[in-house]
Amino acid sequence: MSTLKVTNIESPSGGGVNAKITDINGGQLSNRNLIINGAMLIDQRNAGSSVTVDDANNYFAADRFKFGISSSPTGEGTLQQVSDGPDGFEKSNKFTVTTADSSIPATQSYNLMQEIEGQNVSNLAWGSSAAETVTFSFYVKTSLNGTFGGSIQNSARDRSYPFTYAISSSEANTWVRREITIAGDTSGTWLTTNGVGLRVLWGIGNGSSRTASAGAWAASDARGATGQVQVIGTNSATFQVTGVQLEVGEVATAFEHRSFGDELARCQRYYYMIADGNSKSIVSGAIYATNNFYSVFTFPVVMRAAPTLDSSSGSNYFDLLSDGVSDNFNAVLLGNSSTTAAELRAHSSEGLSGATAGHAAWMRTNNSAAHIALTAEP
Repeated sequence: MSTLKVTNIESPSGGGVNAKITDINGGQLSNRNLIINGAMLIDQRNAGSSVTVDDANNYFAADRFKFGISSSPTGEGTLQQVSDGPDGFEKSNKFTVTTADSSIPATQSYNLMQEIEGQNVSNLAWGSSAAETVTFSFYVKTSLNGTFGGSIQNSARDRSYPFTYAISSSEANTWVRREITIAGDTSGTWLTTNGVGLRVLWGIGNGSSRTASAGAWAASDARGATGQVQVIGTNSATFQVTGVQLEVGEVATAFEHRSFGDELARCQRYYYMIADGNSKSIVSGAIYATNNFYSVFTFPVVMRAAPTLDSSSGSNYFDLLSDGVSDNFNAVLLGNSSTTAAELRAHSSEGLSGATAGHAAWMRTNNSAAHIALTAEP
């Protein structure tokens, strides 16, 4: 049950009680959830398509939820936003093991995580004597049972709090909610900048050097808990989460549902899909010099940092239209960028030809596999 602070209790003459609620668990009534896209509604990159996870890389299905793998993995899987969730939730993030890793090296790790920007967790005062207690809650559905693990870490990965949660055999393949209360860390360095303030992880598979005993802060890079179920070790195993919430206080409150538009805007601070698919408009601009197109693209929200380009390339993937002529080219280039705008360019070096200086023009995609996006993930 949540802890409510109530003032000004009145008993109207018509019956009933009026009460003024001023906080929940010592925090604000709205914007309690420090997690972005916790209901997994936003998937800008893939629109619900499956992502193959097979290399030492970072992968995204639902926005802001990253699947990270270290070193040279032998385990593989797929990650996907799927239309499956507990009551009140339409979507979840699902990982499926396609190649098991049953002998995980000591420093190897497979983790699903969200990295939270430091400016969004400065109120926690971690690293000081005033460190706030938080509660982490989520819905989970997995084909396995046993004691599962995860962790909360700082940016440098030298402060970690491993945790565990149990799923019984009768709860396998069933949506259940789990809640973990964590006393704030009074030690270590916790960023309050636009860098990683903290990361929350679910351990999908962790070697012995990437786990530690659950229930206490440790000065180590623990990404899971000692003795946890190694999901990556079972072929065809599945692991799904949704309704993810991290909030101040010792009690988990009901999941804070935000509007689709609000959640999308929050995600666009870190990743913005400009165009995906064939014949999708990108930007308008001018041909500054022969076969050199320049434009300025203004972002819908201020991004976390000056973004980099996430774009496909291929023969005639893009099109520049000007003065009644369509000129195909292979790749879009990123020029100067800031947190609010960026230059998008098309040059002869990428196959542009026939573009006359001084003319206005607009750029669009020219292939179903073409996409162009901006990323400022931490």
